[in-house]
Amino acid sequence: SRFDDLKIDKMHSMDSLETALKSQDLFKICDRLYNRFEEVIDADEIFDIKQELKKFGAVGSLMTGSGSVVYGIFSDVKKANTCLQGLRKKYEFVGIAEPVNHGAIII
Repeated sequence: SRFDDLKIDKMHSMDSLETALKSQDLFKICDRLYNRFEEVIDADEIFDIKQELKKFGAVGSLMTGSGSVVYGIFSDVKKANTCLQGLRKKYEFVGIAEPVNHGAIII
């Protein structure tokens, strides 16, 4: 209901994200990450995790959907691995996912 009560004072265009994706510019992509639910959630842990990801060098971080996952995007695997080890000391489930360029892989 808090989400439904939000006033839409600014629309986030997908055009700039699409342009960033097509240019394959990681920093522009991360600069355009947005989840409107973050405006209404009352979960400090999500924001704490986002800050920790950035502290470990994530270029961008965001929660998925309504907050079941929080992720960070890293420019290199070494920083991602360092973050993985640091977050595992505090959180039960932490993992690394890598992008693929050929659709879904079912395991």
